[in-house]
Amino acid sequence: MRRTKNRPLPTGKLSGNEALAFGIIISVAGFTTLWLSLNILTAALGLLTLFSYILIYTPLKQKSVSNTWFGGITGALPPVMGWTAARGTLDWEVLPIFALLYFWQLPHFFAIAWMYRDDYRRGGFKMLSLEDPTGKKTSVQMLFYGGLLFISSIA
Repeated sequence: MRRTKNRPLPTGKLSGNEALAFGIIISVAGFTTLWLSLNILTAALGLLTLFSYILIYTPLKQKSVSNTWFGGITGALPPVMGWTAARGTLDWEVLPIFALLYFWQLPHFFAIAWMYRDDYRRGGFKMLSLEDPTGKKTSVQMLFYGGLLFISSIA
């Protein structure tokens, strides 16, 4: 993809094995740090975020347009982790924070997918914008989730 062609893996500055090793090391270090310096709940949410991103969201990108909605969940979990780090519990009060980030991500990534739809097509990704030659479906989704973002920001 043109958008990502200068990143370390596509340029060969980093091998797949090096990236995997680095990812494992920082993931273990991150989990351990969260657990020992904060609490097990925050560490568990970190693992949930990591594994849902790697095992569900990433493969879904080549299988279904629903990847964007699912990816929004993984992207909205870090503020929830911040909540559990500060409070030590998972409460309903964090839902507006989760909603703000979730509803922000959808229009953001729909816009990126529209702008780079040819790249996504060449990369074999399934994106709403690829099933939407006029952009109307994508625009409706962006407006809908933008509206939910606005509502959640005043809730």
